[in-house]
Amino acid sequence: MTNNLIELNNRENALLRSFYGRIPEANTELNDIQRDKIKAVYENNGSAHVGKITRRGTELEALSLKTVFSEYRGQLIYNFDADFVVPQVDDALAEMIVEWNVGKQKMSPQLFKKIYNRIEALGGANLLWS
Repeated sequence: MTNNLIELNNRENALLRSFYGRIPEANTELNDIQRDKIKAVYENNGSAHVGKITRRGTELEALSLKTVFSEYRGQLIYNFDADFVVPQVDDALAEMIVEWNVGKQKMSPQLFKKIYNRIEALGGANLLWS
C-alpha cells in the first residue's frame, strides 16, 4: 500500500471515529476520500480499474469475467458506483467476484474475505461510501 493510500485510510478512520462509526448519509468528506483513493491508485500506477463486488438486476445479467472491471481514466465516479479500485485487471479477482455472484460459493463469507484480501494484495483499495 502506498503512502497516499495509507494517509487516505488514516483520514477515513479518523472521520469514522469522529462520528463513532455512524457516518451520516451523503457525507461529502467520506465520499471525497473514496474518490481520492481511486485517484491515488491511478496516479501511483499509471492505471486503475474500479468494480463492484455484488451485482443485481441488469448488472448481474451482464456479469462476466470481462465486465468485472471498468477502467478509470479520471472520470467522475459517483457515490456507490464502485466497491473497490485496483491498479490493473486481475483474472483471479474477476473469477472470485463472478463466483460470489453466481457460483457455488454465492455469498460465502469466506469468499468475501478472499475478495477483500485480493484487492489489498494487488495494491488496491476497498471503497466505503456514504
